Parts: sequence; C-alpha cells; structure tokens
Amino acid sequence: MTQYPTCTHIKEDGTYCGSPALVNRRYCFFHLNFRGRRLRRAQARRHNQPYRLQLPALENLHAIQVAIGEILEAMADGQLDPKAGGIMLYGIQQATTVMLKIQDAAEYADDEDDDDNEEGQPHRVREFPAFEQHYGLPPNVSLEADPDLALQHAEDNPAAVPEPPVPIATTPPPIPAARTQKKRDPNAEPTFHELKRQLQYMEEISRHDARKPSASVTADEIDEEDCEVPDSA
Repeated sequence: MTQYPTCTHIKEDGTYCGSPALVNRRYCFFHLNFRGRRLRRAQARRHNQPYRLQLPALENLHAIQVAIGEILEAMADGQLDPKAGGIMLYGIQQATTVMLKIQDAAEYADDEDDDDNEEGQPHRVREFPAFEQHYGLPPNVSLEADPDLALQHAEDNPAAVPEPPVPIATTPPPIPAARTQKKRDPNAEPTFHELKRQLQYMEEISRHDARKPSASVTADEIDEEDCEVPDSA
C-alpha cells in the first residue's frame, strides 16, 4: 500500500493515474498542467481573446504527446488556423522520427546513461505552489468541474488572493552513487563497446608488429661475417 497521495485523474479506460500527487494537490505534475492548459484555453474563449499557443520543448515522447494534443484542441476550438496546425503537426512528425532514431542508436551502442537516484527512480517535481499564477487563473478555480462552469463560478465568487507561500527548505537530491561494475555472463555475446575495444587492440598489435625489425639474416650478411679476418695478436 502506498504511503503517499496519488493522482486522482481518471484515464479514458477507467483507471486512475496512480502517479505521486504534488504537495497539496490532487493531481500529478502532468495532469495538473493538463488542467491548467484546458482552463487557459477556456478563459481565452470566454473573453473572446486571442489564444497564444504554447508548446513544450520537444525533448521526449511525453512532450510530443502534449504538443499534438494542444494543436488539435486549438484547431477544434477555432483558435488555430488549420493550415498552420497542419504545418506544426508535420514538424512534430519529423522531430519524432529523429528522436526515435537517436534512441535506437543509443540502445545499439549500449549507452547506459544512469540519471536515476539511489532508489532507481528519477527525480520528480514534488510541488507547484504558483500553479494558478502560472496559467493566469483565479485562485479559487475548480480543477474538477467543466472549464467554463469552473471559470464562471470563480468569477461570481471571487476569493481573496492568498499570500505567497513561504519557501520550504528542501535538501538537495542525493548524489548518485558510483556505478558498480556489473558482472557479465561468460556465455553472453559481447557488446558493441567490447567488440570495438577488441578491434582497436588487434589494430595496435598489427601496427606494433609492422614496426618491429626482422629477426632473419640475409645470405649476403652471413658471407660477410664468414670472410672477416680476425685481428692478429
């Protein structure tokens, strides 16, 4: 049984997200931002304001998923020209292709980039105290209700703006321990790096043998040695 609150977002298949929820929030970082973007679009639509599409950096497949969803939602709401949206989706498709090729090359080269902490889990954001300010939302807006109804209720029932939270002193994340040498199965096939090192070693041996002088002596050199006359005493 988990000892921490989990995200209460319900997926389309009826299951809960289950990821760790942020401090004083009901949702994880991903689904909290999902609701923030949805409310920001609804707010621009309610006030008949131009919606500024803000896409995340295309640094992983999760960011690409968010970018595609943002473009499709903006086109569906009439806030983005379909032609411009199509060009954006094509660019995302190209970025995805390049990203997958980079990942395949890293796996082929046996590149194990260990960014995890001591417990084998990546470092995660634990709180988002300025969430409403980040998305320009009322401080008392509901994240569970329909966006239009939630914004209407927040405008009809304005709440006092809370004081900014006092920064909580947190300890820096633990420094990853030194990577220990893994024991390899003697019957396992050699990795790409091991084959590369063996090839470099064989090339070095070949170059060294080519530079070594020959130990054989020619017939002319033998005749000259036999013809030498020793010095008289």
